[in-house]
Amino acid sequence: MFDPTKFKMNPHYGSGVFRRRIRLSRHAGHLHGALEDCNHGFQVTVFHQHNIVTDIKPQFMRIPFTTCGGAETPLKKLLGASLSATPAELLALAPPLSNCTHLHDLTLLTIGHGQREVDVVQYDVEVSDAKEGVSDLRVWRRVDDEEPILMHHWQSQNYMIASPPALKDKPLFMGFSRWANEAFKDIANEAAFVLQKGNLVSIGRMLDVNAMTGSRAKDENDRVACHTYSPANSATAIRLGNTVRDFTHTPEQLLKFV
Repeated sequence: MFDPTKFKMNPHYGSGVFRRRIRLSRHAGHLHGALEDCNHGFQVTVFHQHNIVTDIKPQFMRIPFTTCGGAETPLKKLLGASLSATPAELLALAPPLSNCTHLHDLTLLTIGHGQREVDVVQYDVEVSDAKEGVSDLRVWRRVDDEEPILMHHWQSQNYMIASPPALKDKPLFMGFSRWANEAFKDIANEAAFVLQKGNLVSIGRMLDVNAMTGSRAKDENDRVACHTYSPANSATAIRLGNTVRDFTHTPEQLLKFV
């Protein structure tokens, strides 16, 4: 599990909020996805014909490492996939550990959006900084111009769900997929995974990431976790500077990529 004591801490942690926004949209001949949070910014266009993915064009708007842009290559394994494919089928084609986690998640959501009848879906994730070890986790889903709906509201402590009582002690990291796929179906399932992935990234708010500028991925984490944190790239992956944004008080800035 993540050990924050190895790094310089963010002196402002405890009074802020992690925010992530994901917007998925349908267009003639292609699907578009956009994601932004405190540490990342991506867009992806998925072209399709006769219900089959024909091309994928990602845009790396804001990335933490010099090697992140190379994650475009492993995404190409999704070419030829059906827009009707299940998440499990897409994961089999493009394993997460060889991809950029966040771009990979966004691309799978974008492909999945091709199965929806609506034009635009937006997810907003909010994770409060922990107070006395407890964080509030929320995810809203907005369809087209309708009012957003709160899909899930959990509290977490020690990387487990503390509330609601029906989910108490369910893991939010290893083992999450197993219980979440049983507990939630369809849209509620998708929203649960969006919230869980956002919560994972929210831990980064604990760190003074800018103080890590110039460090190698290998020196930060020796576990294979993604395209950058892999044996092929971690030794040469250098952390970029000025890549962190705080959207605590400015959620309207999300997906403007400034």
